[in-house]
Amino acid sequence: MDTEVIFPNKENVIDDGCDYTALIIWGMNQNARAASRAPFVLPPAPIQVIPPKFKKTPIPRKRGTTRNAKTHTGTVIRADGQRTVKLRETPTTWVVGTGESYYKDSGSRSGGPTRARLLLDTIKPIEA
Repeated sequence: MDTEVIFPNKENVIDDGCDYTALIIWGMNQNARAASRAPFVLPPAPIQVIPPKFKKTPIPRKRGTTRNAKTHTGTVIRADGQRTVKLRETPTTWVVGTGESYYKDSGSRSGGPTRARLLLDTIKPIEA
């Protein structure tokens, strides 16, 4: 007997669609059968009730391509000094990273009271 029949490969299976009630009850009665010295009884096979449900295989992400690629560089003035950062452009802001963006018209940081500024005249495209 093949082990795939007894232990099916369940890596991609969410629900195999079988009813295991008879098999569970057989297992609960196993000790009583052994105590009464009854002959061995084969376990009942699970009954297929619905078709199996499988996991959706994830689409592999291509390396080297990002949705929000940085296209420019610019200088940011913060409390700890100046720093050159990579930027990407949106319709109203220059975005440095998650939670850090600067308005295009003034260069001030958006999102909260801070004195950080992006020097708009230092923004240059990244040459590939």
